[in-house]
Formats: sequence, C-alpha cells, structure tokens
Amino acid sequence: MPMSKRLGVFPASTGTPTAGIARVILPSDVERDNYVTQCLRTGRVSIATEFGEFFNDVAISLEALNHLTFPINHEKFGSQVVWLRTTGHQKPVIVGILINTDESPALGEDVFSLLRESANGLVNILGDGKTGVITVEAAGKSSGTGGVILRVSNPQNDALLRLIICGDVDVQVRRKIKIKTNRHWSLVVGDATAANNIDTELGYVYNEGLTYIDEWGNKITTREEQIQIENSEGVSILLTPELLRIKLGETENRTIEVNEQGISLGTAGGSADPAVLGNKLKEWLENVLRSIQTLTVPTALGPSGVPINAAEFASAAQRLDTILSEHNTLD
Repeated sequence: MPMSKRLGVFPASTGTPTAGIARVILPSDVERDNYVTQCLRTGRVSIATEFGEFFNDVAISLEALNHLTFPINHEKFGSQVVWLRTTGHQKPVIVGILINTDESPALGEDVFSLLRESANGLVNILGDGKTGVITVEAAGKSSGTGGVILRVSNPQNDALLRLIICGDVDVQVRRKIKIKTNRHWSLVVGDATAANNIDTELGYVYNEGLTYIDEWGNKITTREEQIQIENSEGVSILLTPELLRIKLGETENRTIEVNEQGISLGTAGGSADPAVLGNKLKEWLENVLRSIQTLTVPTALGPSGVPINAAEFASAAQRLDTILSEHNTLD
C-alpha cells in the first residue's frame, strides 16, 4: 500500500508510523479461553496492524478493554482498535475501539447500548434519553444460565437498597418468587401525601410473629401457638391450643370461652352459673307436672281430690318439647 494511502501518522525523520488501526488477533500457539482470561487480567492483547506488523503483549486502555471483542478462533479477527506509538517506544498502545463493519454504529440520537454476547448468553443495557427508559437484559441460552445479581453490603450489615417509584410496579414471574430475611419484613400501604395518614401494614418479626393492622383499626396478630383477631370496637377472637375466646366488645358478660373444662357464656374467665341441660330439664318438669296432676292433700273430711285445673298441667306437659332448641345442644 502506498505510504500516502495508509491511515497511520509517520514522522518525517523515520517513516515509522506513530498511529494507526489494527485488529485484535488470537495467537496460533495459545488456547482461546486461557488467552482471553490472561488478557482481561493483565490488560494486554495481541494485534495485527494495517502495515502488516504483529505485536503481542500490547497495553490497552481500560475503556477499550471493557468494549473489546476477542476473535472466536485463530482464523478470525476481533475488534478494530486505534493505537498510538510514542517517541522512544517501539510497541504501540491501544487507546480506542472502532465499530466493525458488521456492527450498527448507533441506535439513535440520545440512545446508548452496552452489549456483550457469547455462545452461552447475552447481556445488554439499553438507555433511551428521549423516553427516559433503561432496559437491562440478561438472557442465557441454556439451562442454568441467565440472571441479575445486585449486592449491597457493609461490615455492619446495615446497608440500604432504596427504590423510589412514582407509579406502578409490574412483576411478571414464570415460576416462583422467594424473598428471605433474617429478621424483619413489612409491607405498608398508605397515602404519604395525606395529613394524619393511617397506613395498612403487614409485617413479621422473627421469633415474635406476624402482625396485620389496617386503616379501620382491625388487627390480626400471630404468636407461638396463638392467633388473635380484633377490631376497633373491642370485638376479638383469641385462639390457642387450650382456649377459644370470643369477646363482643368491652361490655361485661359478652364473652364466649371454650377450654378443656367446657364452654362458658357470659363472663371472661368462666361464668358463675352452670348451663341447664335441656332434655334433663324437660324430664324433670314432666315428672313435676305429672305429680301435680295427681296431687291430693289430707283434710278433716279425708283426702282431697286432684287439682281442679289438672288439665292445664297436662297441657303444659305436652308442650315441653317447645322449650328445646332445634339448633343448639349442650353436653
């Protein structure tokens, strides 16, 4: 190639180019994966210049290294790079990367893309300044590949990840969602712009239990072997392995308790009077009414007759079934 047609810059004194374009190459005597790992670790690559020169162990800028594409084999070329050779140094230094002819030079005005692709996967960060949208894509091409990891930490374990979203959150998952914490989680719903705002909150503290509170004053709490539900009017339900208690407000004598001793209606902690068994009461009243119907008393003239209203007692005995509930029973 005539000297005038070459891209490099040539000092008049030596004719040796001090700048030019080259392609990244893969030396024939190295294994590709090991070579790429070494290049990324040392920041040095091999190139073939437009002047037919070959250089190994060429320093490359960090910015260029982050955008570098390595050859897929010994017969192919990698990225086009721009190199400089300073006075007193025979080996060039890579300072930039040119877009290959098979690459799109730009996605559009105010748009950027950071793309990496291999035989196993693809990672792309796409930013659109016109719409204010950033798209992050991590796509594996086989099972076990593909993923996004975001790690925030410090030695005191009090690092913070905060996302502020003035709109909606739309999460679409094809398999499962798993969220794990060592101590405490909470989900709060409320209007942060409203005065005297009352939030609805669902939270859990490890070894303490779960709590739900809403803006209407309803509350649900769980503890070890205990669940309690209550509202703002004092109506509550308490459930433990030994006790079921239903309390209808703060008024006395409006409590239902079920425990190993039985069922109590009225006073919390146990009612003062025992309940009446319906069938036993009916049987006892039948005997009483039967005895009244045949009642006689001694008089001066001899035993009296049966009560003149015995028929009314007989009629009452026939209606005793009506005192028994058709829905509720007691033991």
